[in-house]
Amino acid sequence: MTKLISGVFLFFNILNGYSQTIQDVKNEVAKLAADDDLKNASISFFALDLTTNQVIAGLSPDMSLIPASTTKLITTASALEILGGNTRFS
Repeated sequence: MTKLISGVFLFFNILNGYSQTIQDVKNEVAKLAADDDLKNASISFFALDLTTNQVIAGLSPDMSLIPASTTKLITTASALEILGGNTRFS
């Protein structure tokens, strides 16, 4: 969970223009990718400075990933089909 929060924090810092250097961003992305807990994860990252069109950092930027929201739709549809719409967990 800490890794996810760290990754999200990095992402929002970049979006909000916080004063991280390009090297800071590259280092954080490299740390996230090298983390042992994420060794089987699919990670794709791309950051572009929109004012200069300079690539800030990237990690497998061309990798196609399934968005989590799409995956949730498949899981929800399966649960509804198998368990029914009136199922409640206690």
